Amino acid sequence: MSGAFEQAWLLLKAAFIPTDPQQQLGAGMFRTVYGQEYNPDVTKFGYGGLADMSTLTTLARMYPELFIGEKPAYLDYPVGGLPDFVMRRPTGEPISDTRELGTEVGMPFPSTQERGRPLEKPEGYTAHSWLQSRSKPLLSGPGGIYDKYPITEQLSMWDIKPENWIGAKDGMIDAQRLGSPTLSQAKLMDPMFLSPRNMYGPPVNVNLDPSTIEQFAQSYTPVEQFAKPWERMSDQFGTLSQQDRFEDMLMGEAEREQLILDRLGL
Repeated sequence: MSGAFEQAWLLLKAAFIPTDPQQQLGAGMFRTVYGQEYNPDVTKFGYGGLADMSTLTTLARMYPELFIGEKPAYLDYPVGGLPDFVMRRPTGEPISDTRELGTEVGMPFPSTQERGRPLEKPEGYTAHSWLQSRSKPLLSGPGGIYDKYPITEQLSMWDIKPENWIGAKDGMIDAQRLGSPTLSQAKLMDPMFLSPRNMYGPPVNVNLDPSTIEQFAQSYTPVEQFAKPWERMSDQFGTLSQQDRFEDMLMGEAEREQLILDRLGL
């Protein structure tokens, strides 16, 4: 790849500020997702989640066939701030807890991730029913993710509902086929770790190969370093209250990071 082409490719993949609500691809409890024509990545806006994001990105380096990493990004904020619609659903409804995520207290920070196609959800799908009927078997059933990737069980990975997968390769697949031999057609883009105790019971200790732990340790980016693009944005564009909120968030993420690393004896 020539230097000029590589530079153009990196610019194409850069985080961007959406200019139209129609660019929104989805919205979760804490973040929104936007796509841009010809950009192979999406830009997400939200607040927090750095410890889980860095853990996901590490696992994506170790197991690129199953995970897609996500990284904090830097953006020059417009003088008037981000467009009002950025942290809203297509209906205009704010996503959950906008006092935490919005411009009043915190800044919506961007991250980038490879773009893919959504999974086709089964008829009558609800996130609750999926967690009960499909999530547990997919994780801990015979030949499940925990069996194939034991580190995910040690990290108590969860929240693998269809919204948190994307179709890789040839695009959309039926979510009912997750866990079949075609699993490699889909990748996890937004799982969580340290599942609630009441969901899967007390954490178990898995006998991990020391080389797996070493590989994780060598690939892992500490939250303080991972957060540098957001820290720079907070310093340059945030109000004093937003900067204070960022520091509080960073301390909370460092505490969660330690819980994750403790699970691996790191």
